[in-house]
Amino acid sequence: MTYTDGDICRHTNSTRKVIITFNCDSKKGKGNPVFLLEDDNCNYVFAWATSHACPVALNPWIVFLIVYLFFFFFNSLSNLLI
Repeated sequence: MTYTDGDICRHTNSTRKVIITFNCDSKKGKGNPVFLLEDDNCNYVFAWATSHACPVALNPWIVFLIVYLFFFFFNSLSNLLI
């Protein structure tokens, strides 16, 4: 995630920028940002390990139910149109 258009950087006369990289860590919960560096262009770089960046595992039963309801709905709809 990048935030742009911050205050003017006196080194470059351009605006400051914040760059946050989110990393999956299922044990961190919300976690916290960790400052890594400020470069010569006034870019502030952070890393944030959080469980919220991890992919969500779908329960196979929920996937089955979604597929079943999808086909049931469109099958019913096609019968109404015929």
